[in-house]
Amino acid sequence: MSIKTVIINLDKAKDRLAFQKLQFSKLGLEFEKLSADCPTHQENYERFKDSWERPMSFCEIAVFFNHKKAWEMVVARGEPMMILEDDAYLSTDVLTLLDNISRLDHIDFLSLEARGKNQRKLVARQPTTKIDDVNITRLYQGRSGLAGYILWPLGAKKLLKAVQSGKIGIVDKFINAEYSLNAYQVEPAPLIQLDRCQHYGLPCPLHTTSYISSQGKKHVKGIAALRFKCRRIAGQVKILVNEIMNRHRAVKRPINISGSFN
Repeated sequence: MSIKTVIINLDKAKDRLAFQKLQFSKLGLEFEKLSADCPTHQENYERFKDSWERPMSFCEIAVFFNHKKAWEMVVARGEPMMILEDDAYLSTDVLTLLDNISRLDHIDFLSLEARGKNQRKLVARQPTTKIDDVNITRLYQGRSGLAGYILWPLGAKKLLKAVQSGKIGIVDKFINAEYSLNAYQVEPAPLIQLDRCQHYGLPCPLHTTSYISSQGKKHVKGIAALRFKCRRIAGQVKILVNEIMNRHRAVKRPINISGSFN
C-alpha cells in the first residue's frame, strides 16, 4: 500500500515548509500540505475555550481542529494516512515502515514519535509484530506529542465520534484519553520533534519556536474553577484506572529512537 502523508503547516511558517520539502526529497517521498490557517478557528475558540480541564488558548484550539481536518481526510479517502506537524524530523527507518504498512492490521492509531527519557509510555511487555528491526507494540497510555502518527479510517471515525459527542481538548491529551482506539507504538521511533534534537545529542537541522503559547490562558475562580478541578480529577482517575487494568501486561518506560536520523 502506498501511504500518503499530510503535513499541517501555518502559511507564515515558510522555513518549516522548506525544511519538510528538503527532508521529503531526501527520503524520496511526497506530501500534501494542510493549511493550519482557517477562518473558523476564532469561532471554535469562543465556543470551546472552556470545555477542557483548564481554559485553552486560541493556538491550542486551532491545533486541535487542524488535526480534526486531517482525521476527516482519512475518513473521506478510506485509507490510512501519515499525519505530521511541520516540525517533525524523520529517520530513514520510516521508509521500511511505510513500505510494509499493509502488513499492519487491526490498528487504529500508530504513534511514530518519542519525546525523551522523561516521557514514559505504557506499552505491552512484548511487541505484537516485527518489521525488519522495527517493533510494533501495543500502546495503552502515553500518546502525548503528536508531531507524527499514522491513522486508519476506523480510528479517525472513533476520534470524530468523540468530537461529535461534545468532547475536545489539548489534541494529544484528547487522543490519549480515547481508550476505544487500538493504539500502537513504533520502536525504535522514527520521528522526533525538531526541538528534541538537543536532548538526543543530534544536530538540529532547523531551530524552531513553538507557536503554541500560554496566551489566552486565564485564571478562573469560583464555580468555574471548581468545574475545571473536577474535570482534571476525573481525567487523572481515568488514567490511573487504565494503568491498573493493564499493569499485568504492560510496562511504563521511555521509547527508544532510531539511530538513522540524517
